[in-house]
Amino acid sequence: NPIEGSTINLQFNNQQSGKYTINLYNQVGQMLDSKVMAGSGNSWTEAFLLKSSLPKGVYTLEINLPSKNKVTHKIMVK
Repeated sequence: NPIEGSTINLQFNNQQSGKYTINLYNQVGQMLDSKVMAGSGNSWTEAFLLKSSLPKGVYTLEINLPSKNKVTHKIMVK
């Protein structure tokens, strides 16, 4: 889903509690923003507020899980 504005809303479903680190990278791999949060377990929503507005393009959102696994998603900024 395209992102408009400076907020990325993340939905976590059936996840364990613990420390989650969310990183946002541009197309050349530079980290643009980062957030550490404490996941409450089960399901919850988290707002990732960007520190600055991003130019249009495709970015990589990386979520580091408490289990030390990571999940990546491509996001499009309109």
